[in-house]
Amino acid sequence: MKTCIGQDLSSIKKHINNFGIPDEIMFYTNITQIKGIDGIVDYGSGIQSLPKLKMLYDPKEGEDTPLLGSVNIGLWLSSVPGLHSIISGELDDNLRTIHDAVVKQRWKEVDLRIGYEFDNPDFSYYDVDAAESGDEQDPSYCSLYWSAGTSTYKDAYRYVVNFIRSLSGSSSDDGKTEWNYVWHSWGRGTSGTGRCGFEYWYPGDAYVDKVGVSLFNAPFNDGVNNTSQANEKGKGGDDKVNENMGTARAVGEFARGRGKELIIAESAPFGGVYEGVWGDWFEVVEEFVVDYDVSTWCYIDCDWDSQRMWKGVGFGDTRLTSDELTSEMWRGVEWGLFLDKDKDEGKWGRLGVGVCLIVGLAVYTLTAVGWSRKRGSRRYSYERIR
Repeated sequence: MKTCIGQDLSSIKKHINNFGIPDEIMFYTNITQIKGIDGIVDYGSGIQSLPKLKMLYDPKEGEDTPLLGSVNIGLWLSSVPGLHSIISGELDDNLRTIHDAVVKQRWKEVDLRIGYEFDNPDFSYYDVDAAESGDEQDPSYCSLYWSAGTSTYKDAYRYVVNFIRSLSGSSSDDGKTEWNYVWHSWGRGTSGTGRCGFEYWYPGDAYVDKVGVSLFNAPFNDGVNNTSQANEKGKGGDDKVNENMGTARAVGEFARGRGKELIIAESAPFGGVYEGVWGDWFEVVEEFVVDYDVSTWCYIDCDWDSQRMWKGVGFGDTRLTSDELTSEMWRGVEWGLFLDKDKDEGKWGRLGVGVCLIVGLAVYTLTAVGWSRKRGSRRYSYERIR
């Protein structure tokens, strides 16, 4: 499993100083403005800059620079008006700019989350004008009537994929950036969308390389063993939904049934990192990773409350270094050292915890000693951002 860290430049730099460069890093932009693609922008949630993120892998740029680094791009499609602008071709130049910037900067791999969290009602991707009225008691209501409102999103998603493919090819050849198209669900149930589920937003197998899901509140509400603090944080600070992992597991089953890779596209314990959060939240996520063979785990390692956009929303401080045990256990995750799941009891063995911790720290120390000899380019990148 790969690890992926976000979600702003400063937070990613701090993570690298503490844990080393992850397999993938996160970047966000807006299809109508495409800020940060070849410069710097701060929407109030920290600096976004694709070229500066690339420099964390390699400070050089040019045709002779080897392809390096993997980036997870969250592409905001600007609600229903943005969807229509995409479909009409009005934003073709912006899509071309995104593609050309990635190629120029010599990224090795891109996971492009097109209209991430499409089923999040706050993001307004459901096209009410396109929806058809019908009897909600009709067993075919979702497929015959309600799903018409998702057609605009699906058309825009497919348009983006077809456009990028027309520039880069449908597959990754030697010397070319590998593009993966990610269909990313909110993972929080059907709140705001009636009883019709996430599957009605699916654009088709030919347009999806990976399926993504978000995990914030849900792991806190999964099971009876969470602490009272976890249960309180799991409420999420709103009245939309107090869900458990059921929807996330449904997304996992959907991906498995379609033969698609599953990634945790965004995650962090809502409310912040605290003593005991590893057992309350992280172990639930680890179990999900094992059960659904998750290929990439994207974690948002930042102090949300220090950022203007998120201050007071409730995400808190989810920096891994906020708790010593969480910090050390994450090193094991970075090195691929997972706890063995007890098939009979369904619990995580404490012996496995100790083994992971000891082995992880030993490997980390030994690797650090010989890092400059084996991975000179990464060592150079580390020194540049300290």
